[in-house]
Amino acid sequence: MPEQFERFDDPKTEERIYKVSAAPAGMEFPSVTTILRAMRKYGVEVWKGMKVAEYALYVIDLIVAGDMEWKGEHDREEFYHRAQDEPKILAALESNKGRRVHLFAKKVFEYLMDPKEEPAFDVDPDIEIPCDALLKWLNDHKVQPILTEQVVWTLAHGGYAGQVDAILYVDNHLLTTELKSTNKIWHDADLQVCAYDLAFNTMPDTGIKTEGAAVLRLDKTSGQPEFRYYSKKEIEILTKEYRHWCAIWYTHKEFRDYVRELKDSGEFNKLQEISYNPGPEGSTGWEGPDPF
Repeated sequence: MPEQFERFDDPKTEERIYKVSAAPAGMEFPSVTTILRAMRKYGVEVWKGMKVAEYALYVIDLIVAGDMEWKGEHDREEFYHRAQDEPKILAALESNKGRRVHLFAKKVFEYLMDPKEEPAFDVDPDIEIPCDALLKWLNDHKVQPILTEQVVWTLAHGGYAGQVDAILYVDNHLLTTELKSTNKIWHDADLQVCAYDLAFNTMPDTGIKTEGAAVLRLDKTSGQPEFRYYSKKEIEILTKEYRHWCAIWYTHKEFRDYVRELKDSGEFNKLQEISYNPGPEGSTGWEGPDPF
């Protein structure tokens, strides 16, 4: 039951958007990950700070050892921007690894769905450990995939879409399943897989319903798989939280669209001109409602 769809990134907001052929004409859906971008991920923020600090210490060690010459203001600016970019560079490398682990999993699942001739499962050395974790988990359980990289969508909570990694029978239980190669199962992964499960089960003409959802984490260090199962009751609770993130995203979108209309009509600039009136020292200078 592959869905015909178009997926693109909004050039202005960098948000991922889906158009699905089976959905009402003209409808565009934000992706689940786009909606969850609004979540404050404290662990990620701490990690970013640590990586900036580690890069700074690395540069200091080079200077102290005489392996790097400090040339003053120009080097300070260059160092500042490079240190700020360090988390982005490392995150891009990890994201690339994650994509390759998912491609490996897709090959394995497709083979299990149609085991004609076993393909060559060549794996790059830097992703061997999480890939081995997947094979270990498959060996320990009775697993039968029925769909892989399935696009799901729903009109619930304003509408959203996404691409779930797999719909699997795991020990005779049909589960919406997401794969992760992160160092732990973060809360946004809980919400993501439950949102996919709700979407899959409300899509028309699937002919099947899942019994629950799961996240399979493939540890990059130990090679041990971690499997977290979500019952229908847990999915119900978590999708209530997800509904609030949908409401926040759609509220932001409504405001962005309103501001764009003002800008296109020229009214936005007029509001700026009449609203700003420098007042006494210490005042904001703004009179009336703030257009932002």
